[in-house]
Amino acid sequence: MQILTEGTNLDVFFEAVAGDSERLLVLDYDGTLAPFRVERSEALPYPGVAPLIASIMEADRSRVVIVSGRSVTDLERIINFDPMPELYGSHGWERLDRDGTSSSLPIGETSRRGLEEALAFIEAEGLSSYSETKHGSIAFHWRGRGGGEIASLKERLQKGWLGIAERHGLRLLSFDGGLELRAPGNDKGTAVRGLLDQTPPGSAVAYLGDDMTDEDAFRELEGRGLRVLVATSLRPTEADLWIIPPDELLRFLDRWAETSRR
Repeated sequence: MQILTEGTNLDVFFEAVAGDSERLLVLDYDGTLAPFRVERSEALPYPGVAPLIASIMEADRSRVVIVSGRSVTDLERIINFDPMPELYGSHGWERLDRDGTSSSLPIGETSRRGLEEALAFIEAEGLSSYSETKHGSIAFHWRGRGGGEIASLKERLQKGWLGIAERHGLRLLSFDGGLELRAPGNDKGTAVRGLLDQTPPGSAVAYLGDDMTDEDAFRELEGRGLRVLVATSLRPTEADLWIIPPDELLRFLDRWAETSRR
């Protein structure tokens, strides 16, 4: 583990986890709790993650939320945690509470028309097999493709999507393994903001994430909690701490579980 932000002290942080306050642990999924896979249905959690999450959730005053770019349906299908944490899918556009209550946030008409146009472009270009349509966004995946093929796909996609994004006020963003066209108004940062609004002041809070979509959450959490980059190599980030999966990830979760039981 490597401290990235001056003043970050893990011992002090885990003393807060052991205290009487509420605890909020927010986790990205792909690249954080599970390794990336070319076949996304095979991206199962690292061995040892599921029992540690269960142990954390069994402790009093511990709230665990997974915030992912995947849809809630996709998360339910691939995550084998018992009990199941709260799920925020599609970058916070969809939610599934622990009691099974599901909800989704409304998408503006302009954004909806833009996403429909973007999907029509993909279909006309014969690229549907690369795409994933979600509530509020369309993701285009090229993980496992060769460098030349990726460059060609990216050029073709941007040729159509850039104009659509400009006309309809959509966000065209890179992620680890592709591009995503998203409706504005919600991202992992706004999801974290909402969670913080529900969390008492002084609570121990941490967010663990791996790619650029998690930077919105890191920025939102500045001064409010511990921001943890989970990655095999260090990159520019707003995070306070860098850990390498899976071993350092498991040590962090184990320390949270052990400390919260005190």
